[in-house]
Amino acid sequence: MIPPRLLTLTILSMFAIAACAGDSGAAAPDNSAVSISYEKADVPGHQAMGMGLYQNLTPYLDIGVNSYAAVTGDLGGFITIGVGGRAHYPLGERLSLGAGLDVGAGGGRGGNTIVGGGLMLRGQLGLDYRLGRLGTVGAGVSRVQFPDHGIIHSTQPYVAYSYPFEGLYRPGWASDDPIPDASQLRGPGGRHEFSVVYRRAHVPSGLLNDKNTTPVAQDNFSVLGVEWRSFLSDHAFFDIGSEAAISGGSSGYMQILLGAGLVYPLTSRTVASVVVDAGAGGGGGVQTGGGGLVRIGADLKYLLSPQLYVDLSAGRLKSISAPFKASEIGLGVGYQFGPTQKATDESGAVVTHHLRLRLSEQIYVKAANNWRTDSVAPQNANKNVDNLGVQVDYFLSPNWFVTGQGFAAHHGDAGAYMTGLVGAGVRLPLVSNWSAEAEVVTGAAGGGGLAMGGGWLAQANLGLVYQFTSRLSGLLTLGEAKAVHGQFRAHVIGLGLAYHERLFERR
Repeated sequence: MIPPRLLTLTILSMFAIAACAGDSGAAAPDNSAVSISYEKADVPGHQAMGMGLYQNLTPYLDIGVNSYAAVTGDLGGFITIGVGGRAHYPLGERLSLGAGLDVGAGGGRGGNTIVGGGLMLRGQLGLDYRLGRLGTVGAGVSRVQFPDHGIIHSTQPYVAYSYPFEGLYRPGWASDDPIPDASQLRGPGGRHEFSVVYRRAHVPSGLLNDKNTTPVAQDNFSVLGVEWRSFLSDHAFFDIGSEAAISGGSSGYMQILLGAGLVYPLTSRTVASVVVDAGAGGGGGVQTGGGGLVRIGADLKYLLSPQLYVDLSAGRLKSISAPFKASEIGLGVGYQFGPTQKATDESGAVVTHHLRLRLSEQIYVKAANNWRTDSVAPQNANKNVDNLGVQVDYFLSPNWFVTGQGFAAHHGDAGAYMTGLVGAGVRLPLVSNWSAEAEVVTGAAGGGGLAMGGGWLAQANLGLVYQFTSRLSGLLTLGEAKAVHGQFRAHVIGLGLAYHERLFERR
């Protein structure tokens, strides 16, 4: 068998080559889509829903990030994160042949007895039918396997739906590229919101947590995560978000939800929203049954500036197939891109935002005697843990950036370990195409037998960056990761490939 580390880096290199191929560099709208798929893998009780965000690189090739999670059965908390590519070959005006490849990592309930080290490979082949602005439906056959000693090797049918949303982007950060004309940015398209969210979940008495051998009362717990909203009109949006536990004895709990909502302006600075989400979650002993979750919520947003806002929220979260339920209160801080109301003319200044998507491999090297829990087999206590991850950076200036990151173990007998981190960094030019970076991130982590305590992780990294082209760079990083309330501590060696692009909006 090909070593998982080599296999992972090979696949990431293939995505990097695809990201740099076949693009003229011209800015183009309608280039992204949110995708949902459903399939049943050949594992007892495992029926999965896939969620992804994909960007069009050429008329025939998309690339993006995705997640697959159990939604029915008894594997609640079974979640993977990763990257994927989709190729399309037109068979007619609306019909096309589609093929895809995903590489990811993760796990959940059942741990490494099901997923081994955690590395996931998924391929698909099927037919897609375009419905115009209503999106695309598809169906076909997929193949899922966990090659690093996992028991999942399954072929099954899938059904899928994707919805396009508008944004105007140009690959690369070349400073001599002309800025597109404002007339290309019309209507509500291009309006998006990104926020970092903290929620406190209050559970009713009588619910049990089965993290230990003997179930105990489920405590209230807190989650930290990120949320993205993309507007379909002035008053309607779809959203996707991911959150994980950082306190409350539910380390390892994670949820990924997507849905839709309505907004209503109350004043020039205050906006009310209602939202309905569905998705998957579990882990940390939280009894979510098959993993399917629904949330109904409302929030009140206050604009600190035309772009920056704070958000207060309240909601109700419930498992579809188990007794788990919770009332939530939340606080978010976010940034909105694009016009705050529908544009009726074609005037206005065009503002450029610099974004970077990193596909990374991080290796944990033992830095504390008790960095793994007592439940980990003695022969695994000193093993390095390899993690596959996606990091999205937004540059506030040429040197400063904020970042959101998600990683999952794929090798080292820590299947089911996952993180969700947010933070900030600085980039300093050196000579020629070289630069140095430093970043500090914090957030939720758990699972896989790593001693995370309540689930709160802090990490600092130093890195060296080489810019291959205006679109692609490579990163080598060294860092330290430590559980805030646990015994885990590790040296971190990182290797990544980064894709650069600019997003344009009209003010």
